[in-house]
Amino acid sequence: MSSIISINIKIINIVIMIIINIFYNAIIIITLITIITIIIIINIIIIIIIILHHQYLQISDKQALEAFFEISKTEGIIPALEPSHALYETMQIAKSLGKDKDVLVNLCGRGDKDMMTVAKIMGVKIN
Repeated sequence: MSSIISINIKIINIVIMIIINIFYNAIIIITLITIITIIIIINIIIIIIIILHHQYLQISDKQALEAFFEISKTEGIIPALEPSHALYETMQIAKSLGKDKDVLVNLCGRGDKDMMTVAKIMGVKIN
């Protein structure tokens, strides 16, 4: 009889451990889902704030070329045409900051790949 009770107690302990593991895993899963949901909500809020407060500017190709040539002359680098649009506006902002302020711009791309396009715009024929 005592062996049956001992087996029953072992079975009850195993069942209790299984139930505890199920609840423990469920709590972990629920916690992870909650954390992921919070991260998604925060990202959505950030995107909404960026969209509502972001200002888009129109820079013409002529203005971008002006910045392209200015940076090439003053800094000795050839920026790609795409960031030259941003460079133009950055140059305008820098003018309003005064000479004692520094401006840092992160460029992407290589302007040497755009040289044929720039030459064509300028009416220069390159063979």
